[in-house]
Amino acid sequence: MSPGPATGPMAATFLDLPAGSPGGSVELFLDCYTGDRRLIPARALMLGLSGPGHRLPAGLDLLSVAGKRLQGPAFGRFALPCDRISVPTE
Repeated sequence: MSPGPATGPMAATFLDLPAGSPGGSVELFLDCYTGDRRLIPARALMLGLSGPGHRLPAGLDLLSVAGKRLQGPAFGRFALPCDRISVPTE
């Protein structure tokens, strides 16, 4: 596979952890979906930064939400920003 700019369809992918979080899953997510030479063409999103001083890789967008919610009325407030990004704006 030859990494480079997307010329076809692009997916949206979301990791519901704050940007800058440690861990192998986060590193794999960033390696696959972000950077100047991303391996998989996608719109990559994570939760907003938990603190200053984090450098974002190219292609990573942040969602500003009040925190992770799994159920109840607060889930709608958490999920709505995620839903909005999945609708094409072209």
